[in-house]
Amino acid sequence: MPTLAVLLALCALLAVRHARRRSAAMLRAKIEKDFAAGDFSCFENFSPADLKKFTGRGGTRALVAHKGKVYDVTDAKMWEGGVHLFRHSAGYDLTSAIKSAPHTAAKLDDVPTVGTYDPGLITSGCESIRELSKIDKSLAILTASIAALAFVLLLMVVLRIFLSA
Repeated sequence: MPTLAVLLALCALLAVRHARRRSAAMLRAKIEKDFAAGDFSCFENFSPADLKKFTGRGGTRALVAHKGKVYDVTDAKMWEGGVHLFRHSAGYDLTSAIKSAPHTAAKLDDVPTVGTYDPGLITSGCESIRELSKIDKSLAILTASIAALAFVLLLMVVLRIFLSA
């Protein structure tokens, strides 16, 4: 009877993990679709880690920060592929770099502002990304729990075989 209880618990955990994986996949797809379309409305602020995701490579938008604002330079002629004149890459705060540039920050007035940048932000400024992170952490815990229960179940079966012989 205890073996059946452990087996049922294992099945329940597997079902929960499956549902969480589906939720994570759907949320991940929505986030990627929104970002590809240039929709950054989920961001209250961009953290440095958020900004680094938008390099203009691999199908991502190219974003840069300057003095607390985030700009989308994806369609700017001088930012092809997320790189500006082989010197600067998208995904970074360019506040200090622009000081030594041959042009002023006024060049950024030609591209859309998509949000604000907070260099001190540790977690993502996007609620959807924070939620996805929580789901990923719970999946790791569920996977460890499933492995532990499977091991207990295996031990119970082995003990039952050993004791009945």
